[in-house]
Amino acid sequence: MIKRFADAGVMRINGLNKSDSEILAAVLDCIPVETDDNGIEFLKKDTAGSSEFDGEGLFKRTFSQMTSSKIKMKTATAYKLMSLMGDTGESKNSIIRKMLSPAIEAKIEAYSPMISPDKLEILKFVLNEWTKTTSNADSDYPEACRAKVAPMPVMKITLDENNVPDEYILCTREFIKCLFQLNNIINNRPKYSQETIDEYWDEISPDSGIFSSELCPYLKKLSIQLFNPCYSFSIKRVDDVLYDQVAEMLLLESRKGNIMNCTVRVYGASAEDETSMQEIKSIESEILEGTIIPQDVSPEGLAHIQKLLKTINKLNIDMKFPSDDFLCFLNFDVTLDDESFMIDGVEVKEDNKEKISEIIRIRLIELSQKICCNAHIRSEEETCKRIQEILNISEEDLDEEVISELMELNCISDLYRSINSYCTAVCNEIVRYVLGMREMSFTIPNILLTILNCILLEKSADEILSEYMRYEL
Repeated sequence: MIKRFADAGVMRINGLNKSDSEILAAVLDCIPVETDDNGIEFLKKDTAGSSEFDGEGLFKRTFSQMTSSKIKMKTATAYKLMSLMGDTGESKNSIIRKMLSPAIEAKIEAYSPMISPDKLEILKFVLNEWTKTTSNADSDYPEACRAKVAPMPVMKITLDENNVPDEYILCTREFIKCLFQLNNIINNRPKYSQETIDEYWDEISPDSGIFSSELCPYLKKLSIQLFNPCYSFSIKRVDDVLYDQVAEMLLLESRKGNIMNCTVRVYGASAEDETSMQEIKSIESEILEGTIIPQDVSPEGLAHIQKLLKTINKLNIDMKFPSDDFLCFLNFDVTLDDESFMIDGVEVKEDNKEKISEIIRIRLIELSQKICCNAHIRSEEETCKRIQEILNISEEDLDEEVISELMELNCISDLYRSINSYCTAVCNEIVRYVLGMREMSFTIPNILLTILNCILLEKSADEILSEYMRYEL
């Protein structure tokens, strides 16, 4: 808050930090004095008494100093700025300077009666030089590039593992596990036991849930990366039957992949372990032009592999599921209606979470069908109905084919349960992101940043930017 005291020719500002108050005092040829209520009074030198404050020196040092700053704004405001960047080809720095300059100029004009003519001329010169268009490149914001040369300007945000909610990670983990289970069903039979997959997923598989958002105004698209499909880890021999089962699964998948959309690479952690690994790969394999091509392993070959496995102490594993990078994204159509975002035609707001969740649920089902390319994913209603029909069949009438069908149906049912929880978790993150605040960095002379900070005590960045964007959009 800014208040003037006409009788003393001074000004008072609440909320200004010490550095800005000293720079502003240097501009106004005043002495900054902190009040009891943490305000700042700017007193004329002849009324302030003796002071060691070197305003002239500070002014000379700061009017030419460039600094990096950040400005917070609503996602909707940032989206509009990105739209301008795509339309005009200007850099983020150029757009922000163009939007902020009129407000800074108006504030300098308001202060002008208190500024000496020489300093006023310097301020106007600094503002004019800063406002000039800069190059299209923004080294501190590489994702905001010129569209016709590189991808269109986008807004990106990635939550690291410390910021992603635990519920989201758990839902992601369960979703991927269910997809893995379905792809483990080969020719109506599970390739590896449910116990083995549970052990792998619960004890070994790392957390892979992330929330990485990319919002592109030019394409009017919102892309969400749900999880990281690639991860590396190690397993060391322990005296446990389940260890042998998990290690065997990984070795067999590395030797010759069976689980659809899954790529596994296994390496021995030592020279001795790697020698055993190469021998395992050569078992019942063909050599074509110097390349080992593993074939389906016989019971005798599997027994040999299991024997060699017991000689391996530690394995390093690179795993990718799904193997197609594009199968970990959800994509939505996005429009901005005034200040409201619409995703696939539904307004993004707290009251609409149920509708947004349903849109996400449809996308997750579509994604599941692409990842589980070897399985027919029936509708949730059809799945429940068929499970009940099988459960009503007497035990003596259940043949092997029906039992296999029930196993797959249970996996599909588990998938729907995971999707129903996951769509809510994803919805919460999308709504939080879209309704949240964004930060944009830019460079500005130190002295102009002080003027801008004075303005931001009276108006939000959204108000300042939106006022001038009305004439541009």
